Amino acid sequence: MTLPRIASREEWIEERKQLLEKEKALTRERDALNSERRDLPMVKIEKDYVFRGPEGELSLLDMFEGRSQLIIGHFMFNPDWEDGCPSCSAGAAELSEGLLEHLRTRDTSFAYVSRAPIEKIQRYQRKRGWDFAWYSSYGSGFNYDFKVTVDESVAPAEYNYKTKEEHERAGTGYYFDAEQPIEQPGTSCFLRVGDDVFHVLDLWSRRRDAGRLLLLARPHCARAPGELGGAEGPRRERALRDTRLRELSPVAGALQRVTQPHGTALDLERDDHVRPRERADQALHGNGVEDGQLQ
Repeated sequence: MTLPRIASREEWIEERKQLLEKEKALTRERDALNSERRDLPMVKIEKDYVFRGPEGELSLLDMFEGRSQLIIGHFMFNPDWEDGCPSCSAGAAELSEGLLEHLRTRDTSFAYVSRAPIEKIQRYQRKRGWDFAWYSSYGSGFNYDFKVTVDESVAPAEYNYKTKEEHERAGTGYYFDAEQPIEQPGTSCFLRVGDDVFHVLDLWSRRRDAGRLLLLARPHCARAPGELGGAEGPRRERALRDTRLRELSPVAGALQRVTQPHGTALDLERDDHVRPRERADQALHGNGVEDGQLQ
């Protein structure tokens, strides 16, 4: 193993400060990219996909569980396999109840979907000791339509918005170097407006690398009801935070001084220039404090 070189404290601080400037620049670029992502259009889901869960058949709308946003993790599990994909399993093992609760607090549901029959999914869940929402798309066209099952006898090969031929020209033809049907990983985000479901974003390939701890950032790819995009959105958010803090008086002043610990999911999308009111809002959610609990 190659160890870092040894330096004085002064040298370390100087180099750390230089790297910090690059980190801040990357954070600002990511914030701008997230803003563009929120401004993406959405596509109405016209097909009536039928899934199966522990309680029987359900629709895509049912997966929202009454919430406005839905994140689906495409868990690779071929119907012929006895166990789910090891890589997907590693990601699922990191899915804590605390993270799911943070998502639910933000009006967002999360579920895994696989092509394996529900009986195999349930057996594997019991084997791993998991109880999160996980549904079967077996017998439906869902996986093929969202390009996470590659089977050229069903549809042309495509992944990450590129055809097989485009991947081969780009040197990434390895996505298809296996016997078909091929299961692929990914994440899809949906928005519900009444009983209508809209597709707003997919994350494939290396765009998933940031994913497991940054799930909380994903719901914002879709505008929640009443949320505005562009510059008006942040202005409204700040106004709502101001109102929220006034309602929480007299603890508001103390909350303004609270910051999230480094490394938590709530902190990962923030730079060190986060305003005190934003920190207070993070602290409220991060500590499980709901509206009305502080009077």
